[in-house]
Amino acid sequence: MTAMSLIFFALFAIAVLASYLAVRKSWVSTGMALLVGGGAAIICMVLVALGQGNGFVQALVVGFLTGAIFVVAAVAIASFFRSSESRSHSNLSE
Repeated sequence: MTAMSLIFFALFAIAVLASYLAVRKSWVSTGMALLVGGGAAIICMVLVALGQGNGFVQALVVGFLTGAIFVVAAVAIASFFRSSESRSHSNLSE
């Protein structure tokens, strides 16, 4: 992995983490986190794939699938924990 690919991979990880935190802490709506975080993750993964010498079409496919899957999973997990947390707080107050 080249140095530039490693930098874009680190940015990918930051995008996924930021999407998770944005939903978990209710900083933005779930849709906005999916849109912005997914876009950033997809772009970063396309650039990682290009940096590894893949063709443009292959980089697009790999970047789109990998970026989308990771961000959707992170946002789904954050939504689950956020809803579980709010349910447990409402059960404690009753």
